[in-house]
Amino acid sequence: MGIGGHNVPFVRDRWGIRRLRVEEVARFQGFESPDTLFPDIPEKERYRLLGNAVCAKLARLVGTRCADRGNAMALMAAGWSVLTIWECELRDLDRVMSSVYAFLASRRNEG
Repeated sequence: MGIGGHNVPFVRDRWGIRRLRVEEVARFQGFESPDTLFPDIPEKERYRLLGNAVCAKLARLVGTRCADRGNAMALMAAGWSVLTIWECELRDLDRVMSSVYAFLASRRNEG
């Protein structure tokens, strides 16, 4: 991104078409304080680094899911039944409660 003339991020706003600033690209990638990223690196190189970056929030999500899956597998190996509810799912409490009731009913039918 930013080197070689391809994959250059542009946006159209009320003032016309312009190239996204490095800080804007960093925010899209999930970096929380992009103005302090790479302070002594030329702008073209910052675009390239961001273009090769993995979205920070996505990486965190994948890592958390892997850890949760590993914990669930360990609990199941020890004989536990596991129901995982993500924080983002709590927005729809009816759906969460439905999942909990279904989980408990299935365990009751097994035992």
